[in-house]
Amino acid sequence: KEELICDVHTELIKNGGFEHPIVTTPQEWNIYPSGTPTLEWSVVWLPGANSFSSLTRPVLAQLEFQSGVFGWLPFEGHQYVELDADWDGPVGSVTGEPAQISISQMVPTVSGQEYELSFYFSPRPETATAQNSLKVLIDGSLALTVPATAPSANTSWIHYQHSFVATTTSTLVEFKDAGTPNDSYGTFLDDVSMKCVPEEEADPHSIVINEFL
Repeated sequence: KEELICDVHTELIKNGGFEHPIVTTPQEWNIYPSGTPTLEWSVVWLPGANSFSSLTRPVLAQLEFQSGVFGWLPFEGHQYVELDADWDGPVGSVTGEPAQISISQMVPTVSGQEYELSFYFSPRPETATAQNSLKVLIDGSLALTVPATAPSANTSWIHYQHSFVATTTSTLVEFKDAGTPNDSYGTFLDDVSMKCVPEEEADPHSIVINEFL
């Protein structure tokens, strides 16, 4: 078995820009169930009702990808995701269903090594402030909370980062919607990255470092 080493140039998150699967619908958004090839993220429904209006919640949780809805811009690439997802997709007619999700990846790590996790968050335009928040968990423990954030007319991407020390040879990284529950709106995520940190550059603090419109 190959021994893991700290390579500061290696990106450890797969599909962190959410460029796959590629959205091809004319509505410029689509939903993909956990386990979809190229998705790379495990998706789980957060607690909520199993039925809403005429719908029954799908057994497999779904991640909503957007690629230009209403002219909203990703931070990088062509796509980003919404962590308050959807049940019936772009051809459906039901909105407001309890579709909050969390997404996670199990990442190979070196025990005792410091890592930096970074990502870009945007509130969904034309929603209430309370609808736009998320939590970041490392191995099931809360690492960082993005507070409820007021939206702008377009996406407004804010960069967050968090450094931590791995305690095992694999680390579970999770992003969980923390906005208003059960309404299917809010919490955009893009450009998730995780790399090991050279010892002299290690920073144990979580900070907001920049904002982009």
